[in-house]
Amino acid sequence: MASLSSIAGTDAIASGTEVDVVVVGGGFSGLKSAYDLQQSGLSTVVLEAKEVIGGRSRSIKRQSGDGIIELGATWINNTTQPRVTALVDKFGLDTAVQYTAGDSVFQGPDGEARRIPPGSPNAGNEEDAAVEISLLGKVTEAAEAVNITYWKDYPEDQDLTVDEWVVKHGYGDSSHARGLAGHLARALVGREPHETGIHYLLDYIKSGLGLESLNSEDEGGAQYLKIKPPSETCRDIIRYCRGWRVRGPAPVLVGQSVASLRKKVSQLSQISGKLVDI
Repeated sequence: MASLSSIAGTDAIASGTEVDVVVVGGGFSGLKSAYDLQQSGLSTVVLEAKEVIGGRSRSIKRQSGDGIIELGATWINNTTQPRVTALVDKFGLDTAVQYTAGDSVFQGPDGEARRIPPGSPNAGNEEDAAVEISLLGKVTEAAEAVNITYWKDYPEDQDLTVDEWVVKHGYGDSSHARGLAGHLARALVGREPHETGIHYLLDYIKSGLGLESLNSEDEGGAQYLKIKPPSETCRDIIRYCRGWRVRGPAPVLVGQSVASLRKKVSQLSQISGKLVDI
């Protein structure tokens, strides 16, 4: 039986402990939901499968010395993301503006690294540049046409992987187009193009205010502000979590993978290393 340890206190939840709400997943959405539920007076517990909270955010200390590498969510925008900005203000966290001066370095699917002036295509020749502009335009057009409210409206014959969609729209013979599609999938949703549905990617792009916003680093871009320093951010958030408890057990338990949810007549049971009855 797994040991239940709490990141937000020293208490462990015993078998049979009753709570009002169980939140499965300790990412940003789960943690914020749990906090709001606790503040409303409901006893709440978060069950996180990993040994750390934070979802896609992950800060790792460098083995070679001082410094921290960000392996997950890093940037925010104080205009396009008002809710997360409000949380940053609530925690009293500092931010740094993205450095945008100078050229960029882009490594293409051929492995070659190229120096790219601001506003220029990533391609190394005119033919690939034309393909790049065409493909990005096609993705932008398709994303704008997606209905992010009613998923069932998406055409069934277009429900493809990103790889398949690129081929279907005539870019299959271009290694640069396929590489660019792979870059978009990995950079935006963290998956390979053959693992990513084009509908999901297009929905993500439209929900993120378009490719230009998602790929930009200026005041209107998704990579505008960086929370600093990460180590203190984690420390402050954990300290803040300790203030969650309104009533009931410690609110965040890590290392608790949820196998299934079983609905009973008057209760919902979570089945993991331990059984928590609600």
